[in-house]
Amino acid sequence: MTSHQGATATAAHKTGMRDETYNIVSVLYHALQGGETCMQYLQDAQETGDQQLVQFFQEVQECHRHVATRAKAVLAQYLEHGNGPESHRGMGAGTQGSGMTGSQAHSHSG
Repeated sequence: MTSHQGATATAAHKTGMRDETYNIVSVLYHALQGGETCMQYLQDAQETGDQQLVQFFQEVQECHRHVATRAKAVLAQYLEHGNGPESHRGMGAGTQGSGMTGSQAHSHSG
């Protein structure tokens, strides 16, 4: 687990993004990638007619969809309102202008 934490800290340092934002974006990305991968596996299972695998990949794809939807909502909240110690110092208005608003974040969903 410490190697992942080190990679996150390094990435946050290189990107200039807060760790929390990077982590949320990473979870969103991986959920979307997982959903895309499951779609291919689902198509393969449908072609072979294996209903047990079809059902399994549908369930897994739904889990990825749920995680991605939740991650988008959390990301929008972080970008719109901020979170953590900085947001409680009266800097809410200043942080809102520096990122996308919730409506902009949602407009990029696909």
